[in-house]
Amino acid sequence: MNNSPIGIFDSGLGGLTVLLEIRKKLPKESIIYFADKKNCPFGNKTQQEIRDFTVLALRWLVKNHVKLIVVACNTASTMGIQYYRKLFPDMEIVGVVPAVKTAALITKNKHIGVFSTKMTSHSPYLKKLINTYCEGIKVVNLGSEKLAELIEKGNFNGGEITDELSKYITTFQKNQIDALVLGCTHYPFIAKIIEKLFKGKVKLIDSGEAVARRAASVLKVKRMVGGRFDTTEKYYTTADTEKTSDIASFLLRKSVHFDKIDL
Repeated sequence: MNNSPIGIFDSGLGGLTVLLEIRKKLPKESIIYFADKKNCPFGNKTQQEIRDFTVLALRWLVKNHVKLIVVACNTASTMGIQYYRKLFPDMEIVGVVPAVKTAALITKNKHIGVFSTKMTSHSPYLKKLINTYCEGIKVVNLGSEKLAELIEKGNFNGGEITDELSKYITTFQKNQIDALVLGCTHYPFIAKIIEKLFKGKVKLIDSGEAVARRAASVLKVKRMVGGRFDTTEKYYTTADTEKTSDIASFLLRKSVHFDKIDL
């Protein structure tokens, strides 16, 4: 038994969707969540910038004695998951990548969409996933520069998110997709809005549950499963703690508090 915490990293608050799935799957594990809000969003950064920011965060998590790290950011994962594993060979690192394989398996008309940040949509890693799993399947691969940042603001009642979504939903509809991969951990927070725009005719797929299963499997194989009944969740950010705490509390539907760290 190992009661050290699991570390979860994201550029912002999208990784909270992964945290929710990990909490469901692993209720006896403590968690440290780290949001690099100072440098968010990652989708408009260069590959080297994304890797540098992520490495700093992973070093901090390692120093805080986590037993496993989940890089809960599609952009950070697709830009360097193998790179991080080489830098931290003694740490188990689980990445989050678009669930292209799942979409390819469930599509009925062989038309799927992948919706992510612009950086992820252009990544060689995603292209490799599509080439590997989507033979004979039409894939519409689109990325937004703005959507993750809009979700970070936590304002779902205005028209900004719907307006931004509409730019892409129309293209997906024209291509008659029947499955849409949510290739950014922020996007499950607006799944209901997306479903409404598609009028419930498209199956939405995100990676959160699969990542939680993977984390559970790694802990079991490495004999690091925790058994605490008094688990803790600690939240840290590189930016404004009050605003980050307020938005995270809204997204999680419970009160959480972020502490400030400087890397």
